[in-house]
Amino acid sequence: MEWGRMEAIVNKLGGEHGIDRFLANEFVLLDLAKAKKGAKVSVPLFTFAGRFHAPGAKEFVSAKAYVVDTSERARVRISYLGNNFKKHLLPTIERDIAPSDLTLSKLTRGQKDLPLSDDEPGTIAGLGGTTKAVTSACEFFETLAHKQAVGNLTWTAGYVLVKDNDGNSVLWALGALWSGGGWFVEALSPSNPFRWDAGRGFVSR
Repeated sequence: MEWGRMEAIVNKLGGEHGIDRFLANEFVLLDLAKAKKGAKVSVPLFTFAGRFHAPGAKEFVSAKAYVVDTSERARVRISYLGNNFKKHLLPTIERDIAPSDLTLSKLTRGQKDLPLSDDEPGTIAGLGGTTKAVTSACEFFETLAHKQAVGNLTWTAGYVLVKDNDGNSVLWALGALWSGGGWFVEALSPSNPFRWDAGRGFVSR
């Protein structure tokens, strides 16, 4: 492509800042021709809500990090850990977690984890599939730490793979809301009929 055409596209998107927003799915292109013909225009399932850097860890022991503690000294204040979380996530030990840049997104309409139809593709697919949606227990912890540090105490959800007693990888949906001076953290199975409400915040890669 000639540079002149490329420059025109960059300008159309609002310069470098506009390109960053476009690549982060903060806005999308609309096919006006289809819209004028009455064709259905798809609305993104998620909108961009921010990005932050997670430092990673040589070893992350969930039982040492996810501790009920709402004191000021707690890097992540936790007011409650649900039974599913304690049973399936708390025994997790992760090693060699690389530093990563994580994305925060906001759900635009009610949705379940798994797809039901073309209109309801599910949150995992909406985040870009398991490759993008799945983070580590360490990265979810860092998400709570980041949001707490910047004063963003809104609902946070994400997906983490853990090993069961037979050594099989099992996907869990984690949810955290601010209650009682700390995060109320629980784990749900993606096959659960639970439906996430519009406005819920999610973390992904």
